[in-house]
Order: sequence, then C-alpha cells, then structure tokens
Amino acid sequence: MGGFSLSERQGRRLPSRVWVALLVLATAFVPGKDAYSYLFWNRLRERNAPDYRPGATDAPVAKDALRWSTDAWGSGGMLEWVIDDSPAWTEPLVRPGRDTEPSPFADASEAVPYVARALAAWSVVETADIRWELRGVAADVSGAQDSRNSVRIDPEREGGANVDRWIVRGEIVACDVNLSQEVAHRIDRRAWAMSTLIHELGHCIGLRHSAVFPTWDSFGYLESLPAVWPNDPHLAYGTTSIVDLTHDDAVGASLLRPVPGWRDTTGSIHGEVTLDGAPARFVPVYATRITGPAGYEAVSVFSNEVGRFTLEGLAPGEYQLVIGSLLSTGHGGFIRDGASIEGRDRYLLTPVTVEIGGETRVPRIALTRGRAASP
Repeated sequence: MGGFSLSERQGRRLPSRVWVALLVLATAFVPGKDAYSYLFWNRLRERNAPDYRPGATDAPVAKDALRWSTDAWGSGGMLEWVIDDSPAWTEPLVRPGRDTEPSPFADASEAVPYVARALAAWSVVETADIRWELRGVAADVSGAQDSRNSVRIDPEREGGANVDRWIVRGEIVACDVNLSQEVAHRIDRRAWAMSTLIHELGHCIGLRHSAVFPTWDSFGYLESLPAVWPNDPHLAYGTTSIVDLTHDDAVGASLLRPVPGWRDTTGSIHGEVTLDGAPARFVPVYATRITGPAGYEAVSVFSNEVGRFTLEGLAPGEYQLVIGSLLSTGHGGFIRDGASIEGRDRYLLTPVTVEIGGETRVPRIALTRGRAASP
C-alpha cells in the first residue's frame, strides 16, 4: 500500500439538506475546532493542522475525536455513496518505462461490486454503527460542494490514494476518496488495491493512521512477523493483504461510532512511557488480549507529546503491553520525528487486568535506550 494521504477541507462542502440554510448564514463557514482523529498523535510540523494542540499533556481519548455531523450522518443513519462516472475507469494505464495495461472495466458501473465490498468491510463490524450504501454511478462528481460522498479516480495521482474530508464547524459533513488509476484498475484482482480502498474509507469514518504491528525492515519493506502478530491494521502502513478488518481497525471504528451499550462492556488502560528518563513521544503502544475467547485481539495507540497513552474499547480480560518503535522507513516516515526509541520492541511481561467500566492505570513504563527483551 503506498501513497496515502489525508486532507481536511474546512467549511466548503455541505449536505444538500443544510446547504441552503447555511448559505444564508455567513458565519456558518468557519474553520474546524481543534479536534483529534482516532487513532491519535500530535503532528509536530503541521502546526496549523486542526488536530494540533501545543503543550497537550492529557492522552487523547475517543470523546475528543473528530466526528461526523449528526445532520450528515447521525446515529443509526444511512450514509450514501456514489462512484464518479469518469472515463478514467476505462482508459488504459500508462506508466513510463512499463507496458501499457488495458483497463479491466468496460464502464464505471463494473467497479460497483468492488467498492461495495470495501464498504461492507466496515459495515459488518457488530460493535460499530456504520451503515452506508452505494447508490451506483453518478456523473459530474466534482469533489467539492456537491453534497455527495464519492469514490473517484484522480488522473493526476501516480499511485496510492487519498481522501478529502469536508469539515464544517469542527465536524465531518462529507468525504471523497481519490484513487490513482493504478489502484482503481487493480481492485478487481489485487488484495493490496482493495486494502487501499478499505484504508481510505477508514479515514472517511474519522480514523487516522495506526501503527504497524512489531515488524522488521527488509530492503525498505515493512513485513509482519506472522508467527507472533497477525496482519497489520488496514489503517497502518503495513502489508495487510486481506479484506477483513483487524481487531485494531474494528475497535477504532467502534470508538468513533459505537452501537448503543457497547462502551459499557469495555474498559481502558492508562499509562506513561519514558526513555532514559524523558517522555517517549509518539511511540506505538499495543495491548494484546491473552485471556478470553479464542482469537487474536490487539489494539494500539500512540503516546502523546509527554509519553502518555490511553487504550480504550478493551474487552475485559488480561492483556500484555508492548511498546513499539516507529521505523524510519516506509510511508509512516512523516511522523518519525517522534521515534525516540531505538532497537527492538519492548514487552511488559506482567499481565494487565481490564475490567468492565474500569480504568486500569499501569506504573510508568521506563525504557532504557538499546535494551530489549526477547519475545
């Protein structure tokens, strides 16, 4: 998966049912309030970003996350999507130095089952209130101020994909997924292309990037250790090649759009990580469930500027905590300024107990540079 990005468009596109009313009110078009997307971190360089909070000390939590406007997509509501009827769906893929590839699609409507499949990957999460419907192909999807959520081909993109999330008064009101022609022409036969579309739809829900599970770097590629960890989350820059969401993806979506009563069945873990006595900033913290029903359950978050973290949406049971390193290779490099930990991943071998409704606080996790526990 490559070339992902996420852009926030402030106060420029609105759902049709509120469009006329807001045109009357000039004050409606205001920048979004400071908000976090889930999963969280503060971005050092992008100080004008809507989710940047200088000097923040509290670990970000789901209640502070960027969410959809209830007018655009309220609880139990259906969010409608369309595919842009662009000729790019049928045009051959031309890449310098490579053979020209014919399009697998005779028209844009042939992409419908694949986009529907990507949408369904999120809507089947039982703990998340995600109901959306693909209404087919539509002409003249402009990508701005047309009140439609769309999947489009961006002919200017050389690879990967991105989304435009349209934000009014600090809430999401619409989302457009922009695929490169290379990704779009492969969603019918390449798992990485389907995973790319699923990844971007996760951004449209409100998720930002999560961390890859503990990995090793081989010639610039991020690869999971399958004997220890499952597939990387779709929202991570890893090597996920399946359609089904990981537990990490499902919990993130559920925290943003929980079904009634789900939060009452979960608990949380709170803590702080230091490295050589200083805050370990923006490092991934993984909680892996080691008791309960069969199956692999792992949830991750990033520590904040002062090394604090909160893991939410955890089913009751015993968990092992792992402190990971942000690698300097791969597509996550734009946040590597926070990667203060070197070496292998750190394992907290003492199990952590999570109870329903409980807030488990663990002692400060003090790391020393260069020391690693063998898994």
